[in-house]
Amino acid sequence: MTVDFKINPDAKGKEVKETDSRFVNLTIAYSVGVESIRLSNTSDLSISESQDIDGKIQWTLFPGSGEKTIFIEFKDAAGGTKIISKKITYNQPKFYIPEGSLLKGHGSTVYYLGYDGQIHPFPNSALYHSWYVNFDDIQSVSNIKLGQYPIGMPMCAREGTWLVKFRVSPAVYAPEPGCRLRLLRSETEAKIIYGANWAKRVLELDPILEGYYDINYPDYDPDKIDKDKDGVEKEVEQEYGSSDSKRDSDEDGLSDFEEIYYWFTDPAEADTDADGYKDGPETASLHSPVGSGKIESAPEGAYGYPLGSLILSGGKYYYRGYNGQYYYVSKTTKDGVFTANKFDQKFVINSAVKIDFSAGKSKFGKPDAKIIRPQLRTTKGALVDF
Repeated sequence: MTVDFKINPDAKGKEVKETDSRFVNLTIAYSVGVESIRLSNTSDLSISESQDIDGKIQWTLFPGSGEKTIFIEFKDAAGGTKIISKKITYNQPKFYIPEGSLLKGHGSTVYYLGYDGQIHPFPNSALYHSWYVNFDDIQSVSNIKLGQYPIGMPMCAREGTWLVKFRVSPAVYAPEPGCRLRLLRSETEAKIIYGANWAKRVLELDPILEGYYDINYPDYDPDKIDKDKDGVEKEVEQEYGSSDSKRDSDEDGLSDFEEIYYWFTDPAEADTDADGYKDGPETASLHSPVGSGKIESAPEGAYGYPLGSLILSGGKYYYRGYNGQYYYVSKTTKDGVFTANKFDQKFVINSAVKIDFSAGKSKFGKPDAKIIRPQLRTTKGALVDF
């Protein structure tokens, strides 16, 4: 394939060698058959998302003065790829607002100045306080200065803090790293993980914000026929007499997945043990849905903590990282690791029943930029910073 690009070409098509703006314009040339591109400020293009090819693209350089390199991978209809790179020197202005700053103009909205060069608004104060305890670090600037930055996607809830739901929808989600929301299967799951007062943790958001999150259906396998994404494939639903169009076929408050794989109840019968109590309310009250007795611990292998959770277990604090591993944090909220990572005691999980997990021997870092700095996306297993 024949491909090329220029950085900040002038009217005659000549490239400039230096710039004092992190926002540069790319003019892209390509032969017939080239269909998509991936861009990156590093040679690792694996965390970059593919996009349809366009002749002109605005790109944001990494912060900090110095020579910058832009890499573009071109891909044609046959699957062939070609990577080319170009360099430009960025001279950071003397009077410069650093990335990671909190900005506010004449209005009431607070913005996070991201490492992508965009300002990201906090939709409400509750989402703001999932990241920051107070307003001490907010910098007031003129509306003219604020207007010099492009507006990016709204800020997402910090992982391990609020539970999130959107108005007019009953679904409740646990925020995970990278603007991801993990669906909670039922009230039973919420109660077992977060305790009796789990509902006080729920933050209701405008439905328009749902589009800025990636939804994670914890049991869903896209390679299987599973129309309702409840983790139970169609053949198994047919075997149990449940519906592949409803996550809770018998409307008893437990998802079909939980009934079949965790509690061994009937997903097509609301009251499996015929004791006068539906399976969902029975498990949510921590009573067995298939007999007598209280639920003292979660079924083995069931109800793991969402990524980004801060957990109190056995008098010690643990954190579940974005990679799924559990890390020891501290024995007290006054410990340097706890405070440096901006953990908030009110969001600590103290589960209603015992949930087994293995913390291994790993200790959490002090501080960990992956959690104290808001994230844009989780892309192919890597966190991409705002």
